[in-house]
Amino acid sequence: KPGMQILFTNGNGITGTAEVIRADKKKCTVHILDKKQHTRSAPAIHIAAGLLHNTDRQQFMLEKLTELGVARITPLLTANAERRHFNREKAEAHMIAALKQSAQPFLPVLDEMVQFLHYKAQTDVAEQRFIAHCRHQDMTHLAKQYQPADAVCIAIGPEGDFTREEVEAAEAAGFRPVSLGRDVLRAETAAVTAAVIIKTLHAT
Repeated sequence: KPGMQILFTNGNGITGTAEVIRADKKKCTVHILDKKQHTRSAPAIHIAAGLLHNTDRQQFMLEKLTELGVARITPLLTANAERRHFNREKAEAHMIAALKQSAQPFLPVLDEMVQFLHYKAQTDVAEQRFIAHCRHQDMTHLAKQYQPADAVCIAIGPEGDFTREEVEAAEAAGFRPVSLGRDVLRAETAAVTAAVIIKTLHAT
């Protein structure tokens, strides 16, 4: 209502407070009282995740990665994906809701869905690149492979994991295989776990 003070973020590093001047069902006019420009804390985490069959689980993953301050999310179309369509506009709406709920200053960049075998060449050359999968039992844990740096990309497969051909192609493109622990994780849990591991290493 007019006179109320609200918190705001533009999703691109600016947060602040404002006073509502006029409000109706479709828009709100405010007077900005103060604002702050944030800088993104290292590292820039890029999660490239296989498309999930269950839309609720897909939404959960995107929301939690947003809350954790991930910089970029790439939905991957993989050979074992049970769903072949990704509604980017709807997904970003859920991410914006998570951004506001968690008071994060940055909204992750959400890429268009891309086939995994085409995706590998699109990663930033500055990124350390890892692929987490369950096809081998003797892989080194992500926490031991990762070297603290400005950017990291971690590829996570769908419910059926990456195929052997996808893993081999990724490794040939410079992705290093990593483990996320002894437990077999759901795909959305694996994506969140990977982000938490990187953030924890920078917090210690």
